[in-house]
Amino acid sequence: MNLRTLPLALCCALTALPLQAETIFLQEGEQWRRGDVQVWCERPRGSEQPVVLSECQHWDDFRDDCLFQRRIHRAGGVECVEECQHWDDFSGSCHFETRCEYRPGQGGFVRTECARFDDFRETCRDTREVWIGP
Repeated sequence: MNLRTLPLALCCALTALPLQAETIFLQEGEQWRRGDVQVWCERPRGSEQPVVLSECQHWDDFRDDCLFQRRIHRAGGVECVEECQHWDDFSGSCHFETRCEYRPGQGGFVRTECARFDDFRETCRDTREVWIGP
């Protein structure tokens, strides 16, 4: 074998080796190790904002339209849902919507809910805050 065919033979030999691809999904804080390789999942630096996803909470079948969307806030392993807590079917409207406030220093959310709702006036008379987190 001369020097010109050596790179070609080496390339063919390397491509003939079986490749083992593996996909691993880690949650924040988990780690995986195989031999000398160690992988861990951590929050990206500077990402203090939660991911917000939306989905329809109240759907109008007649108009084929979403009347109200709930928002799901996720940060790390913690989830808080902003949704309509007091829905009026007659008017098709929300009279009180919960709220989520992310507290990056504590790694959780404060969810504001209606503790006392006045059905006659259709307003929330008193709210309460609930901690969601570690």
